[in-house]
Amino acid sequence: MSVPKLGDLGIILAKAGAVGASYVDISGNTQVYTLITGSYTAQGAALVAGRDYSRPAIGKSQKLSLFVSVALAGATDIKLKLQSRYQDGDAWADMQTQRCDTGSTTLEQTFSADGTVLVQTINELSTGQIQLVVLADGAIAAGTIVIVKARCTI
Repeated sequence: MSVPKLGDLGIILAKAGAVGASYVDISGNTQVYTLITGSYTAQGAALVAGRDYSRPAIGKSQKLSLFVSVALAGATDIKLKLQSRYQDGDAWADMQTQRCDTGSTTLEQTFSADGTVLVQTINELSTGQIQLVVLADGAIAAGTIVIVKARCTI
């Protein structure tokens, strides 16, 4: 495993239309892709030493960059939301993000073509923890995939 760069959160979401594929999280542990459905769901990665690397603790005032890679493979689009909460056990709250290719600022980002798009928080955030939730519309196939890698300012 290469040494993570400062602010690198690694892959924080990997979902597909079929389970079985795997990826290596920022801690160097193998995780499995989870199933993408027509309802919003989070990654739900396996805990590593009590930590869920798909739901990173942010803590201080930081900006967040999300590198969203999408393969539709039959789905008409994939929708993504960034959520935050103050501490463990609190309710998740949706946050606005901005697509860097279109400038669209919204609570829900929609991806209707294959490719990679940079999505960022619109300002610095100070929060306890974040997670991503996604859903797919249309005919979800085995090749329907969304992978999100994240970096934050330090």
